[in-house]
Amino acid sequence: MHLLHEVVTSWYILVFLLVGLESIGLPVPGEPAMVAASVYAASTGHISIAGVIAASSAGAIFGGMTGFGIGRRFGPGFLKIYGPRIGLTPRRQKVGRYLFAIHGTKIVCISRFFTVARTFCSLLAGINQMKVTPFLIWNLIGGIIWPIVHCSISYAFGERTGQFSTMAWIGFATVVVLWFLFAVGIARRHEERLSDLADKHDDGDFPPAFGG
Repeated sequence: MHLLHEVVTSWYILVFLLVGLESIGLPVPGEPAMVAASVYAASTGHISIAGVIAASSAGAIFGGMTGFGIGRRFGPGFLKIYGPRIGLTPRRQKVGRYLFAIHGTKIVCISRFFTVARTFCSLLAGINQMKVTPFLIWNLIGGIIWPIVHCSISYAFGERTGQFSTMAWIGFATVVVLWFLFAVGIARRHEERLSDLADKHDDGDFPPAFGG
């Protein structure tokens, strides 16, 4: 009985840590851990799906807050020194600040459902000096909704998740990659237009240039 309690506790701690570290901005398998724990809950009954959701939500919320704080504290200095060297020119940095000032709430919430975006969104929100209160509210909302949706779906499938063929997973991964490339292409195509919009809104709606 003691051993079972340790196994249960370990699952919750592992999910909390991995989801939290992923939300901070580290490339760790937070979502796979969350899904695996949900499937384990469905197939064995040794752990509670409510516990998995709670651990995932806590990790997502606290990880997002930590990533935001790190980005807000150290991001401006980093971009000032290294931004142009990695292609983030002052003009592109301005576009980033514009996007998080105008659309930050949607970005913070929706990004939870996309792997790469979820990992770096909170960090980028901090770097781009998004206002604290809207970030905290939507980080909380996204951090609750995302685990509920993903854990519930994984729990519903339970043991049947193993019935998905390798080709199905390859197809899914291909769709994700193609979507990411499409999004990058759209962003580059409209970079000039976004820059013009950022220029028009440079009136205090969002933070001035770093170091300016």
